[in-house]
Amino acid sequence: MGKAGKPLRESDQRRAKAPQEGNPDLTRENARQLDETIRFEKLLLEISTRLLNLPPEQIGREIEQGLGRVVEFLGGDRGSIFDLAAGLSHFHLLYAYTREGIPQAPPTFLEQEFPLLTERLRQGPVSFISALEEVSHGGTREKGPPSMPLGR
Repeated sequence: MGKAGKPLRESDQRRAKAPQEGNPDLTRENARQLDETIRFEKLLLEISTRLLNLPPEQIGREIEQGLGRVVEFLGGDRGSIFDLAAGLSHFHLLYAYTREGIPQAPPTFLEQEFPLLTERLRQGPVSFISALEEVSHGGTREKGPPSMPLGR
């Protein structure tokens, strides 16, 4: 219904459902974003499917290859999956992918070395850190090698 309770004309109904149709640039951007989302979801589905029936001794290698594909898709330099076991005070590197020429992530790091990063990782099971500045405190950057932990 339009103003004063009158039914909308067909052209007004289309505009109300998709206001971006009047702006071709916005429509193209929406289509591009949708296409990218679909490509990313297909990538994750492909990686997950490959992991389903692997023997245990091949899973680690496949996770690292999949992590590499995700990092490259996102345009990153490095992806790392760390674990913080209950009761321990250090993160242990489980899987990593690093582009050529980029320093490797450290095999372990103590919680107190990166208190803001540790806090962020404890907030949920998955975190994406694109730069250490995202977990800096008061404009000062935590010292140490930058990485992109994708889990805890």
